[in-house]
Amino acid sequence: MGVFKVVAIILLLIPILGICTFIYQAYSIARSISVVNSEINFLQMNIDWSYIPYPPYIMPIIRYVILTISLTIRNPTDFSIEIESIHYKVYIEGIYVGKGSKGKFVIMPGSQKISFSLSISTDELSNVLKKLINSAIKNGFRNIKIHYKIEGTIDIPIKLFNTIKLPIKVAVPFDLHGTYTYVLKIPKTYRFGS
Repeated sequence: MGVFKVVAIILLLIPILGICTFIYQAYSIARSISVVNSEINFLQMNIDWSYIPYPPYIMPIIRYVILTISLTIRNPTDFSIEIESIHYKVYIEGIYVGKGSKGKFVIMPGSQKISFSLSISTDELSNVLKKLINSAIKNGFRNIKIHYKIEGTIDIPIKLFNTIKLPIKVAVPFDLHGTYTYVLKIPKTYRFGS
């Protein structure tokens, strides 16, 4: 092999190695993004109350639930990161209640919250919430603890020199749990301990 061939191969390998290094750095930066917290900001239950002739003398009929949840996304880098999409599934008391996604947005360095809402009307969830409410009323409590879980992925595209989108993306998974205290709005005519 001649000297010219060796020099040509080296000159060809240098940009390829440079591009591979940049892709690896972009991949590492994308992998550093994480969802660090979740919380229910708002939970509204549309409840019709009916009176019954035995304790606790009142029973909820849950028509639907509206839920607003926020996720805190952490970007530990010094760069803004484009998020292609975030996909999520929501569970309440172990019951799958819905899913959704949010399209393109940018996460600045530090932490940033994003919010989404769901309107839920499943019989299975209504029955579980009804049991929680009935138990609370029987025990004289004016609130219930609702356990929730949010899982999903954040899809981050890899861009060459922050401009050319490559057919590579990083999927960062998340799985968060929490508890929300819901204050019951019981009819004023009902007296606890009746």
